[in-house]
Amino acid sequence: MEDVNQSNGQSQLKLQQVKGGLATVKMEVESCLTMFGRNKEDLDQMVLSIQEISQTAESLAKLTTNPLEKAEQTM
Repeated sequence: MEDVNQSNGQSQLKLQQVKGGLATVKMEVESCLTMFGRNKEDLDQMVLSIQEISQTAESLAKLTTNPLEKAEQTM
């Protein structure tokens, strides 16, 4: 009977260690998900900024092309 009690105690200890390990993994996964969420927000902002720069560059190209075409037509 003493062996059963000792084995049961060891099993309980190991079970607590596993539970603690799982809790640690859960916290780390949650932390990673939070970081990935922030990284996604940063990347979304970068994409938006690049799109705005592209639109501005296109507009500037049109602004410089139109006067040049008019100047060439009047010559």
